[in-house]
Amino acid sequence: MGSGGTPVRRSLAARVSTLGAVVLVALAAQLGLCAAAASALTISPLNGTPDASLRTQISFVGVSARDIRGVSVVGSRSGRHSGRLRSYASAPGASFLPDKPFVAGEQVSAAAVLGGSRHGARVRTSFTIAHPASYPHDPMEAPPKPKPGAVQSFVSQPSLDPPTVQVSKSSLSEEIGDVFISPNHGAGQWGPMIIDGGGQLVWFQPMPAGSTAM
Repeated sequence: MGSGGTPVRRSLAARVSTLGAVVLVALAAQLGLCAAAASALTISPLNGTPDASLRTQISFVGVSARDIRGVSVVGSRSGRHSGRLRSYASAPGASFLPDKPFVAGEQVSAAAVLGGSRHGARVRTSFTIAHPASYPHDPMEAPPKPKPGAVQSFVSQPSLDPPTVQVSKSSLSEEIGDVFISPNHGAGQWGPMIIDGGGQLVWFQPMPAGSTAM
């Protein structure tokens, strides 16, 4: 120690200065991580989406679910929405599931905080809820009485009589694969159907009366 303890004071000052630098570096690193997380994040519905569903979720994809907090969702007509955050099983991220639907045509603002409680990065999105379209559905006429060979029958499933499918021209592809169709007029039962490349039935689901599959 020198006279007046000057070396000790200088040593303390140096240590305080070093600690301050470490704190600043740590803070900068934390802020950098928050910024990196925010830049890696994708929020859905995307900002500016004009036609989100009345039952849309707010998805945060690309960051760990444990780093997402303080989710706020507010509709211009429906008000603030409570809900729950559910993480994904196969990818980093989570979806906020609102407890109630949104209102058609309203503006929705959603926000969340990524990272720690003191230095988190705030992310936002704003979108519009769509106006659902109404399509008239005319009652379908009853199928005509089938001609011989027009429908299929199965001993194992006697309640099924889907229409027969004929392949008039085969694809040039060596492996055409299965074909998905949905008969909704003509003989036999109507409904979604899967056939193979030769027209043989793979799967069929008849639709109940008054319903149509497309």
